[in-house]
Amino acid sequence: MGKTDTLYRMEMAASRMVAEVELWGLSIDTDWLTRQGKELGSYIDNRISNAWADWMRGPGRTTSEIAPVVGEGLNYSTPQTIIEDLRTIFNSPKRLSYMLYGKQGGNQIIWPKYFKPSKYKTGDEYLEFIATQTNLSTGVLAGAIQNIREQSKLKSVYVDGILERLIGGRLYPGIQIAAARTGRTSSSNPNIQNIPKSMRYMVIPTFDLLMGVDLSQIELRVAAYVSQDPDMLEAFMSGVDFHAKTASKMFRVKPEDVTDEQRKVAKVLNFAVLYQAGPDKIGAMLKVDIVQARSWISDYFRSFPRLKEWINDAQFEILEMGFIESPLGRVRRLSGADNRTSEGRKLLREGVNAVIQGMASDIAVMYAYLVWTEIKKRELMSRLTPALVHDFFLLDVPRPEEVACIEIVMKSLNNLPRLILAKFGINFNIPLAADIKIGTRWDAKNSSKIVISTIDKPRQV
Repeated sequence: MGKTDTLYRMEMAASRMVAEVELWGLSIDTDWLTRQGKELGSYIDNRISNAWADWMRGPGRTTSEIAPVVGEGLNYSTPQTIIEDLRTIFNSPKRLSYMLYGKQGGNQIIWPKYFKPSKYKTGDEYLEFIATQTNLSTGVLAGAIQNIREQSKLKSVYVDGILERLIGGRLYPGIQIAAARTGRTSSSNPNIQNIPKSMRYMVIPTFDLLMGVDLSQIELRVAAYVSQDPDMLEAFMSGVDFHAKTASKMFRVKPEDVTDEQRKVAKVLNFAVLYQAGPDKIGAMLKVDIVQARSWISDYFRSFPRLKEWINDAQFEILEMGFIESPLGRVRRLSGADNRTSEGRKLLREGVNAVIQGMASDIAVMYAYLVWTEIKKRELMSRLTPALVHDFFLLDVPRPEEVACIEIVMKSLNNLPRLILAKFGINFNIPLAADIKIGTRWDAKNSSKIVISTIDKPRQV
């Protein structure tokens, strides 16, 4: 039986798990979520009002300049009608563009060297750069509009949208295995994976406890496996801080001499390079120019040359074959990939991402499947929930079963390479690690945390 057949059988088995967790759903604290909605609504209204007042106080606000923005004027009949009119203004690209790029200050905006502005645009990436010009009223306005958009989306999608979907206080999102182009697990109605951490507090246990299990640095471990880079392998085998190890090699310093800033740079590079981010993107993330970003990327690949070789080989395979296959047998077809066009290069990057992110996601699903199977085998009441987020899953646990579930999570992590990955002919000898967080809310700050690894004894932090 080939890898593809094995993968198909695994997905058929996992589909039974997915069907059950979809029917189980998530318990939501509707009172807390309703309060959040009211608070967000008041905050957004005040932010809109203040942003307008700040802009009106700007230099040279004459009637001729204000008229194109307000049109027929504001409706002052009630405070709420004013807010609604202002909301209409801020949601209008034409009016907002005039406020940002009009006679007062539009030409004073200083753009980063690696950013090619298109005048009069009001998209998020433009607002982000304009907002850095805090000495200009235009910069202050851009920052306010950014915040208004973010908070409005938070309210509409993750408060109002979720409240509308609740059935008896429960949320029933759909789960799709490997449906995303990256090969990752995804969810819909709503997309659980995009719920901001600040809003995860809405999820409460049906029983007593929520137990979150997060595979640690699984994508980096997959990268080490597919590339067989000796320094990456050695770092994971020894259990050292991988980001500090990367910084030590990039900046040519002893591990004990790595600074917090150097570790931060290395951490960004570790993930950004896997996602095939270029120097412009990395420069924006680390707030440095494109020259420095390009230098750090070179330092990174100097540190892990076999990883660079694997990326080059993977892209060559895509160009030759028109597709790429992960070690688990998952195939991603990439018709149109080439080195000549921006769209073609994007497909090459997606192909590399599909191998690493897709395999990492498959391993996470298989891990959740082992846990789910063992819970059913022991006839426990604990349930796997639909909160399957990339390399994370969430259990709903009665307090008397807490110790048993921790034991199952640990046992499944140790058995994953032998019981699952070995069926694909994969000798995944890289140690796996996971963080377990236990509390009465999803991602609550006071949750207890246990770190487990296949090379270390569990430790509580």
